[in-house]
Amino acid sequence: MLTAQRRTERLQDVPISLQVMTGENLERSGASTFAAIKDMVPSLQIQSTPSNKYILVRGLGTVSPNPSLDQSVSLYLDGLYAGRNRQVNPPLYDIARFEVYRGPQGALLGKNTASGAISVVTRDPNPNRAEYGGDALYNFSRQGIDLFGFASSPLTDTLSARLALKYTNMPGYVHNTVTGKDNPKTEDFSGRLTLKFSPSSDVDAVLKVQIDRLRTSGTNFVTSAPGVKPVYESNAIGGFGYTAGDRQNGENGTLKIDYQLGGATLSSISGYAAYRGRQVSPASQRNPELLVAVYDEDFKQYSQELRLTSETGKPIEYIFGLYYDHSKYFVGSPLAYALAGGGAVEGKFNQDSDTYSAYGQLTWHVSEGLRALGSLRYTNTLKDADFALISVSGTPLKAPFSIPRQERSEVHVDPSITLQADVSRDVMVYATYARGSKSGGFVSNTRTVTPATFSFSPEQSRNIEAGIKSQFFDRRVTVNLSAYSTKVTDLQVSTYVPALATFVTNNAASATSKGVEGTLEIAPATGFRLSSSIAYADVTYDDYPGAACLAGAPPSCTPATNNLAGYPLFGSSKWSGTVQGNYETSLGSGLRLALQGTMMFRSSFVSSFDYSPVYGIQHAYQKYDASIEIGSEDDRWTVALIGRNLTDKRTESFNYVFAGVVHALEEPRSIAIQTRLRF
Repeated sequence: MLTAQRRTERLQDVPISLQVMTGENLERSGASTFAAIKDMVPSLQIQSTPSNKYILVRGLGTVSPNPSLDQSVSLYLDGLYAGRNRQVNPPLYDIARFEVYRGPQGALLGKNTASGAISVVTRDPNPNRAEYGGDALYNFSRQGIDLFGFASSPLTDTLSARLALKYTNMPGYVHNTVTGKDNPKTEDFSGRLTLKFSPSSDVDAVLKVQIDRLRTSGTNFVTSAPGVKPVYESNAIGGFGYTAGDRQNGENGTLKIDYQLGGATLSSISGYAAYRGRQVSPASQRNPELLVAVYDEDFKQYSQELRLTSETGKPIEYIFGLYYDHSKYFVGSPLAYALAGGGAVEGKFNQDSDTYSAYGQLTWHVSEGLRALGSLRYTNTLKDADFALISVSGTPLKAPFSIPRQERSEVHVDPSITLQADVSRDVMVYATYARGSKSGGFVSNTRTVTPATFSFSPEQSRNIEAGIKSQFFDRRVTVNLSAYSTKVTDLQVSTYVPALATFVTNNAASATSKGVEGTLEIAPATGFRLSSSIAYADVTYDDYPGAACLAGAPPSCTPATNNLAGYPLFGSSKWSGTVQGNYETSLGSGLRLALQGTMMFRSSFVSSFDYSPVYGIQHAYQKYDASIEIGSEDDRWTVALIGRNLTDKRTESFNYVFAGVVHALEEPRSIAIQTRLRF
């Protein structure tokens, strides 16, 4: 069951292309981070650049070194909107569901869902009985540990609680020849307390509070000469008094209260999110270092949503809601360098943002088996920001300046309409037209910004999609297919300008993603299941005037006349997919055996902003995971051997040139043992 349309529904009944992973699936795969999940979900890409994280769905998303940009693929944590890229850093644990919605979801999910959305739903306490458990994983390859524990219990007849804790101490996979350590080393602690209060059959309240303390030493970036295959070894440690790595402290909380009002449900969702972080990114990844960029971020957000949901089974069903959030965001960007005589500068960016939104959806049961769904969201976003560049020492790369407070006010109306028909009890077809939007904003970390280029415009998307969801042979076979065309206008992009030696963020492009997605699940016998999910996406620029000249362009090329129309978007693969087999059987004497094997594949994609054919293309690859698990038949204990990337495929997520080619290396093969206890 899932809540893609703000109701509890079966996956097969939802007229949206989506993929859901259960908490049990994540636990048994040993995946506890967003990066570990990205290969498990076709058309989903979650990667890092030296200054930012980025999320792509269907090849569309926000890829920019400008940290103030909102994500085009929105993240929701227990209903809390998390639009900053650093909010994907905390670990995943005690998860009920991990849901990925493909395409614009502007009407119901709303804010900044121009390309898709991810919803993470954590587990609630069991109000009927006490539950305790824990997982302990030891990674032989990285010689690190990953620990998880939880306790859940009713406290009174009306109040229950669940406490979940997560601790990770994991060395990295890039050996540093200077320190003798393996980077990036992570030491993370996270805790979540959930309280559920049900004073009557008409009132339900759930409070969730999470605290994160995240520490990463070193990076996964290494340097090589152009055309030379990188090795998993580095001598970079930082420079100018800064040590490479990342530190983040964060808190978030949600309070959801459901009131039963006759046949309707009134829901109040209050949210709070905050984090403080420092990321230190050496540019050349060499020793001695030429330039170090630092990002000091401080973010706070308050949100409130009210939603009225009708009961189901009526000729007309409805959902109406109001939403508001306020956020304050600061990023300081110190830059220390040995260029131009050496020195240090610092950028200071402050932004306040307010969002007001109203939305609604009507479902009309036209006849038995035929439904028409119409949704609409009105959003008013207000932002104001200022920026200053300060000379700290030495020779400034640019004269200090300041940009006084500027304001932006935007109104977006995002509709969607869906026709949904039940061909039979287990076959449903649908067709959808939807629009989405992402707010404009301000440039937060570029020393060449001017008052005229400080602001950029919003991004708009429209999606046309048709699909079928079907099950056959007493629901032993599931076949789901969807075809879509998504067009994005005023695409927010960051262009590297060599003459300025920096990135410029603007609205310079439109792009289209067209493709087909399908899933197949077969359960031919008890305990045996085969599943496959495959996506094809053709993602290209329709128009991109003013783009930077790519690697290998003729000397006559200039951004003033350059256009990348027809080129694929950064990070997009035409083909991606997974094939998985699961087998479970009894061994007798109260024991069971579970086997799981997974193959994940991606076709080639562009991994550098200059599209270099020498170092800027990650070629097609396949990765194989497998696990063997022995445990009790009542699932009270298990011991599993887990292998990820068993063929040791070496891949890269991002590349750029700075005194050599810098490669962002992904994790090689790892072998781990995991024990699970449940009481």
